[in-house]
Amino acid sequence: MGFLGRIANFNAVKSIGFAETSAFRQQFNELHYVMESELASA
Repeated sequence: MGFLGRIANFNAVKSIGFAETSAFRQQFNELHYVMESELASA
């Protein structure tokens, strides 16, 4: 694999990681919102 191939591979891994991170953050925010709603109504 050449230098350009390695850069392309790195960028692909980075964008996959970013997508996973933002999906996880979205889930965490929803969970946090649900927990706060339940605490408020308790």
